[in-house]
Amino acid sequence: MLDLMAAAMMNLQASANARLVHAIQMKESTNNVRAYNKAEDAAGCMQIRPGVVTDVNEWCKWKKIPKKYTLDDRYDKKKSEEMFWYYAIRYKAGLSFEKLTRQWNGGGPHGMKYKDTVAYHKDVVRIFIEQW
Repeated sequence: MLDLMAAAMMNLQASANARLVHAIQMKESTNNVRAYNKAEDAAGCMQIRPGVVTDVNEWCKWKKIPKKYTLDDRYDKKKSEEMFWYYAIRYKAGLSFEKLTRQWNGGGPHGMKYKDTVAYHKDVVRIFIEQW
């Protein structure tokens, strides 16, 4: 019975994680993999900036994870999602929706310091609830 309960909980968490990523994609680009913000050089459905790509690559190298992303990978939905999760792990966001959204919006460990990221987090939560 415990194995069944554990499996159900893991499935529920995976579903919530996928919904959160989708909500962030909707907030960032209305889920447009071709989106580009020239002012911030942010690209793809998650509006990833070059610094995030560099940060994730450096962290993967340090952790001996055989991943190396390019700026073009920001336009690949699957690779963008991978970068999001590596970035979240890098900055120890855990499974806290608030930490995940605010750190994504505010630049890693600094995200929780910025008041502007509170509104971003609330928007993502609203989308998360409305979309499902």
